[in-house]
Amino acid sequence: MTRSSPATRRVVPLVLAGGLLTLSACTALAQDEMDVDVRLDEIAEDVAELRDLELDEPLEGEVLDDDAFVEVMREITEEREGTSQAGAASEDVLISLRHLAPDEPLREDEEEWIDVVGGVYAPERETFYVRDPEGEFTGLEEVTAAHEIQHALQDRAVGLDRLIEFQQGLDTEAFLGLNAVVEGDAVAVQEAWSQEHQDPDDRAEYLRGGQELSDEEQQALEALPGYVADQLQFTYVEGAEFVDALREEGGWEAVDGALADPPATSAEIFHPDRYLGGFEPSDVTVAGEPGDGWDEQLRLPFGAFDQFVLLGHADRFRAAGTTSAWRGGELVSWTDGDQQALGIRVAVDEEDEAAEDVCELMSEWYVAAADGGPVDRPERDGRLLEAGDGRGDVLAVACDGDDVRAGLGPDPDTATGIAEP
Repeated sequence: MTRSSPATRRVVPLVLAGGLLTLSACTALAQDEMDVDVRLDEIAEDVAELRDLELDEPLEGEVLDDDAFVEVMREITEEREGTSQAGAASEDVLISLRHLAPDEPLREDEEEWIDVVGGVYAPERETFYVRDPEGEFTGLEEVTAAHEIQHALQDRAVGLDRLIEFQQGLDTEAFLGLNAVVEGDAVAVQEAWSQEHQDPDDRAEYLRGGQELSDEEQQALEALPGYVADQLQFTYVEGAEFVDALREEGGWEAVDGALADPPATSAEIFHPDRYLGGFEPSDVTVAGEPGDGWDEQLRLPFGAFDQFVLLGHADRFRAAGTTSAWRGGELVSWTDGDQQALGIRVAVDEEDEAAEDVCELMSEWYVAAADGGPVDRPERDGRLLEAGDGRGDVLAVACDGDDVRAGLGPDPDTATGIAEP
């Protein structure tokens, strides 16, 4: 999926967090359909040649007006949410971590986030769609088409059904790793195609469109929850930088290798040298438990991206610096009636005081995001904080060298039990 953002100096498209790559039946634009179809075929041939990928038969693609495209995106949401394993439980976790407000579901207003999407490719039907609100198929729409065409070629070469499986499953790190490569590659291709094949006027229009959002698009971006915006930034910006690093090392062939054998962690996207060096994450398991009566709901990887976003509530600069120290992590959630408890455990390098930074920021996150303050329990050896934002939970943090643990529960005993090694 694509859309342009003013947030970076290079023109980078946006996608709603989760990589919604699907479609539904809809009506194509009537204007100059034959000319548009011919142009799509030309762009597909150019992109295939640029990336040295086979185009042994034509790709399926359509250009849609606003109403048709909005209908596509609405059905995407319904279909994907209906088959997701995580679903509402994941949203509850985001709320507990203060990434979302209790009354702020991820897709509270579909119209707003749909406004920032300009194209979509559907592996299920091997078809791409481009949004053309003005019915003119401008230079910006051409570049969107190049981006989505590259997704179609990726699908033919290595299969993007894995991306859908990861998105609907519980391996969030595998999803982020693959999605960043998929989108970073398409960003690099759209820019290379524009430089080589667009005439100066169309390229100028594309660059202008990438830096100047409409009032509606700007409002839509500002309305996105911070967690969603961070995932957009990671997938496209960090993904594009990852692809740039691979191209410097081994050209497009290295990018093809990453599509076939993608990074298994977000840490490798943040730090491409890890991927190139064969990084293997540490096996980390949350061993503490909340006590009797609690039922485990989710057990998820807690990656470098998760660490950055969480600790970024306190200090984004310091949080970004800790991603290079991440070695492995896990998050577990439990429920007891309408109560929720969470456990986080992270393995962090002790070099350059990184483990100490993560430990301190874990407490500072709760102070900043939950208005946390100390619990008056002198016998507690470590950090114990209670929320001041009315949520009624307590955070316990325990740190032993490179092992950082946190428990979040409705009372000190529950939180402390989860933070045990």
